[in-house]
Amino acid sequence: LTAAIAGAGGLAYQLEKNDINPTRVRTAIDSGAVSSGDPVEIEGKVTAAEPVPDGIFLTVAARGIIHRGETREATGSIRMFAAVSGDEAEGDYRAMALRPGDRIRTICRLSREEAYLNPGVTPRRELMDRMGIDASCSIKSPLLIEITERGGVLGNPFSGLRYRLIEEIRETFSPQTAGLLIAATQGNKYFLDRGTAEVFREGGTFHILVISGLHITLIGGLILALVRTFTRKVWLEFAVTTGLLWGLTMAVGG
Repeated sequence: LTAAIAGAGGLAYQLEKNDINPTRVRTAIDSGAVSSGDPVEIEGKVTAAEPVPDGIFLTVAARGIIHRGETREATGSIRMFAAVSGDEAEGDYRAMALRPGDRIRTICRLSREEAYLNPGVTPRRELMDRMGIDASCSIKSPLLIEITERGGVLGNPFSGLRYRLIEEIRETFSPQTAGLLIAATQGNKYFLDRGTAEVFREGGTFHILVISGLHITLIGGLILALVRTFTRKVWLEFAVTTGLLWGLTMAVGG
């Protein structure tokens, strides 16, 4: 059984590695069709938008790119960092209210290059490929982002609530406390200060600060116990508990 599992995993890995769509962004960069660092215009759909203290991390599923005046079909995920450089930029991003499901067009410089070449460190390209990220880039200004279509009801209906909760927590508590609460309840670790994060890492308890199986088990058990005070119908217990857990999963962006 162990050999069969290992063999099936190896086969699936090779199939995934060899079955790379020629329209993938990473294929275009690795083949030299698009040079890493060249400015390109990208069109795609936002699949994730994660606020951080000095900006927003966007994951965009590419639909097409324009490079040196040539329009080409493109697929794959691009990780974008939209920097918030001041109050004006922060106000522009708030007004823009980017959400998963929105279609955008922007200009940036795609990169798959190695940032650090320390011996023994996993290559950046390999890490990106494991994460399903074809390339990354930075967006210098909100003026470079154009929303071509809103996601509407097909987007994540919980994302707006999550962003408001993060803002409320930041405004209500001290930075250290807010970082802990945002990590433990919203699955966003970017607001943790370095000292707090190191204390939890050294104690081997960093998993407490991220939403994991432990959190799901605890929350699911509490929901189930509460539902059982109203009904003993197993199908209803199952429907309510799993429904709320999937709602939580969507609310924290998966």
